Amino acid sequence: MNKTDKNIVLKLRSAGVRATKQRIAVMECLSENSKHYSAEEIYDKLKEEIPSLSQGSVYHILDVFCEKGLAKRLSVEKGPKRFDVTDTPHHHLVCNESNEVFDYFDEDLTGLIKKYLREKPIQGFDVTDIELQLRGKRKV
Repeated sequence: MNKTDKNIVLKLRSAGVRATKQRIAVMECLSENSKHYSAEEIYDKLKEEIPSLSQGSVYHILDVFCEKGLAKRLSVEKGPKRFDVTDTPHHHLVCNESNEVFDYFDEDLTGLIKKYLREKPIQGFDVTDIELQLRGKRKV
C-alpha cells in the first residue's frame, strides 16, 4: 500500500467508513486531480482495474462519501452530477459549453462574502458554508 492509499484509508476510517478496495479506489480517483468526475466516469475509469466493481456500487460509495462529509455533489445544470472532495474552501467555475467544472480558490472573495453576511445577516437563516458557482465560457 502506497502513501496515498494510507492517507485515504485514514481519511475514510476517521469518517467512520470501512476502507474497502473499492472505496479506496473511488476516493483515489476523486482525489487525483482537480477534475470533478461523474459516477459514470469513475466507473469507466476503474472497471478494468476492479472487475467486481459495478456502476451501482460506485453510486452507493458516492452516496456514503457525501453522507459522511467526504465528498460533495455539485449542482450542474445539464449532464450528470459531479463530485468534489477538495477540503480547502473554494468556489466553482462551470463552462456552459462543455459542462466542465473547475475549482476556483479565492480567499479574498470568500472573505468579502463572509463580511457582507456579517453586516447583512439573512433573517431566519444561518449560513454554514459558502460555495459560489460562476458560469461562463472557458477561454482556451
